[in-house]
Amino acid sequence: MTHRIYTAILILIASVTVLQSCKKKDAGVCYCDYVSGDKKEFNLKALERSEQIDSCFVLNKNANAFGGSCELE
Repeated sequence: MTHRIYTAILILIASVTVLQSCKKKDAGVCYCDYVSGDKKEFNLKALERSEQIDSCFVLNKNANAFGGSCELE
């Protein structure tokens, strides 16, 4: 019985940890990840959608030079 309680507690803790680490991405934000582990967010919400796409594309090209990539949400 005790073994089942410990297992249930571990599953609960793991579930809470995973749910907290999943951050909802905002529309109009360009998210960049780099090989070094760095992450950057560029708020492009003030721009029109076509300008957001173009700007994030430029950021992606720049990030590629440093082993990174960017994605617009």
